[in-house]
Amino acid sequence: MKKALYAFAISLIILLASCGVKSDEVVDYQQKQSEADTAAEEIKDYLLSMDEIEECNVRIDGDTAVVSINLAENYGRDDAFLIGLKYKIIADIKLQNAHVRHVAVTTAPDIFDRLHEDERESAEEDVVEKKLEKNAGKEIFNNVVPTV
Repeated sequence: MKKALYAFAISLIILLASCGVKSDEVVDYQQKQSEADTAAEEIKDYLLSMDEIEECNVRIDGDTAVVSINLAENYGRDDAFLIGLKYKIIADIKLQNAHVRHVAVTTAPDIFDRLHEDERESAEEDVVEKKLEKNAGKEIFNNVVPTV
């Protein structure tokens, strides 16, 4: 009986000790994602400082940035202007961020809306995930040692 109780106690200690430990892969992914989010925010701030751009969304995955823009009302929509603006944005992003090697820029409204919705959902998921992480230790402890 004592052996079983000791085994249970050791298992419980190991379980509780491992709750706060993250694998190196998870930490690396979270760090890279945080860096990509920071770079995306910097690019977004830069783009919004341009007179030609009213709204924009920036998504970075690996070494690729996807940028969707809505032009300000007082700027034309002719092909020469759009091509020049896109090439300027691509060159500026690559100069600002050494790890970004590929850039896609679009003015398509449906892609803008999709990226905007994706950005909003991602922010909501981060809030929920942080709340879950904060309460995870309490939940595990309550499952092991239920309250009366």
